[in-house]
Amino acid sequence: MIPNTLQIFKQLYQYLPPLVPEDVRADMKEALNQLEHNPHLTIDEVEDTMIAFGKKIWPYRKAYHEIVDVYEGKIGETMLLNALPKSIQKKYGEFITHGGTYRDFVAGGAATEFFEPEERVELTKVLVSVRDAIHQHARQAALTTDLVVYQKKIEEFSHVQAEIDAVFEQLHGLANAEQEHPELATEIRAHIRGFEYGLAALGPQTSLATMTESIDYFASRKEFKKMRS
Repeated sequence: MIPNTLQIFKQLYQYLPPLVPEDVRADMKEALNQLEHNPHLTIDEVEDTMIAFGKKIWPYRKAYHEIVDVYEGKIGETMLLNALPKSIQKKYGEFITHGGTYRDFVAGGAATEFFEPEERVELTKVLVSVRDAIHQHARQAALTTDLVVYQKKIEEFSHVQAEIDAVFEQLHGLANAEQEHPELATEIRAHIRGFEYGLAALGPQTSLATMTESIDYFASRKEFKKMRS
């Protein structure tokens, strides 16, 4: 479990978005080095470190992913078609004719039924190379032509991050104040951990709305348990 978590952390560091502050980059590199050379670490300690840095870089990751999505929409399909062998281009056309989209194709799933196993191997290679090229375009754009847009997105997601932190603070407050029903406090803390996993790329991302709704949910649970006591 720890090696898998460390690999995620390593990938987060290797693919840090543009404009992440240099001190954060340096601290993250040092933390990764220590984690890799400490055989006595627990999984919780590794996750705690990842979550701490995940929160710091989250606004940059979210902003950068939006830039990537824009460029994938602009140039992704053209780059894909230019890279595909003629035979697979034809099948791709059939996939589109049957109602599929470029986004569906990149996501896999239903698209695979149109291709033979050996063709899927070729497709995987092409998709990886196209994805890398899109990231190169997006990274360059984020530092040049789209710099202002990118900076604005970082600022917007930083505000969202502050709202998320406020939700965490309220949830921790509910958990810490729950003396009569320790199992509820444990459940609240588990939910917080799940939300934090999303910020650190250790689990699925949860929306701010869902996080906020959890405050009322657990407050209601607390009142219900109090009435049942």
